[in-house]
Amino acid sequence: AQIQAEPPFDPIHIEKGALKPSTADFEEALPPSCGDGPPPPKKDTALEQAKKAFLATYGDQCDKQFLANEPTVFSIKYKDKDAQPGEPDKETRLFHFSCSAAAYNESSIYYMTDDVSGVQQLQFAEPKMDIRYENNDSNGKLLGMSIVGFQTSGWAVNSDYDEAAHTITTFNKWRGIGDASDAGTYLFRNGNFSLVQYDVDASYDGEQNPETVVDYNTAP
Repeated sequence: AQIQAEPPFDPIHIEKGALKPSTADFEEALPPSCGDGPPPPKKDTALEQAKKAFLATYGDQCDKQFLANEPTVFSIKYKDKDAQPGEPDKETRLFHFSCSAAAYNESSIYYMTDDVSGVQQLQFAEPKMDIRYENNDSNGKLLGMSIVGFQTSGWAVNSDYDEAAHTITTFNKWRGIGDASDAGTYLFRNGNFSLVQYDVDASYDGEQNPETVVDYNTAP
């Protein structure tokens, strides 16, 4: 029998084509998958927005070793105060970025987002204090202190988020041994954090003996 020769190999080739610029966003312009492969994991848009906002605002203020770190992300599920029976829980996401570390204080920045609002930086309310010492000497006797107003800060010092209590706490040491300081407690309620307690220890006496100057955290 005579063996038939195989036909010459003729690979698939492109006869004609044209490239045109796309007007879509980069993510939308890409195909959903490559060939028969699985689609790529869904991009965490809120996380990327928070990281972008953090770098844009604090890229030149934070320690460089922290800038490349991923934030710690928390998911807070809760029932809206106006929710009807059977409505699903709402979700707020909290992003904790470490920013700087000094001898005894570490500073952090927080962002949050939900289904309605975009990514926004969390601001911390703080009382503005009028503190008086004997002979105007902070190492002398503390004569008294009073609240003369309130202000907000984007920085959270020595902070921690308690997932069980839904609170962010701060503890700002005025010097290394921590005998003088201020500390805040911020409670998550219905989609936002609010100041519920603020303690100030204004005496440089070698002891930790703070005084509560704001208290919405204790039952009457």
